[in-house]
Amino acid sequence: MSTVNQRADFLPSTAEAPAKETIKTGNLVELTPTGLQNASTADGGYAAAFAVENVAGGQGSGYEYGIGETVPVATFPSGYPIRVNIGASQAIAVGDILTSAGDGTLKKAGTVASGAPTFTALGSITTGVGASANLIVIRN
Repeated sequence: MSTVNQRADFLPSTAEAPAKETIKTGNLVELTPTGLQNASTADGGYAAAFAVENVAGGQGSGYEYGIGETVPVATFPSGYPIRVNIGASQAIAVGDILTSAGDGTLKKAGTVASGAPTFTALGSITTGVGASANLIVIRN
């Protein structure tokens, strides 16, 4: 089972696209006309699409896809548990609502754009300045 995909009994919708920047597994991503990038707008409206592992290709948990590398992407339905990356300088508690931090990671939600995906934290974590960590969340 993938560490991003937290359920073995369900396979999410998947696609692939070339990276236009470095993208880490577990990052929220968006497709642009020139390739895949980390979701670039804080609290923005994106599909709930995440870079996932390509275990068969040797790209496991924590892998960083380089520019031009093919990135597998998965979308997850509401109520689905996902292991995602949390941005730096965040204090997240169980039940907090999270959204895009604008760099591929998630942060505690501020004012969320209409239609933007949100997620509920299933654990607690505090990240330091310049550091990130991962946490399991539920897609709202």
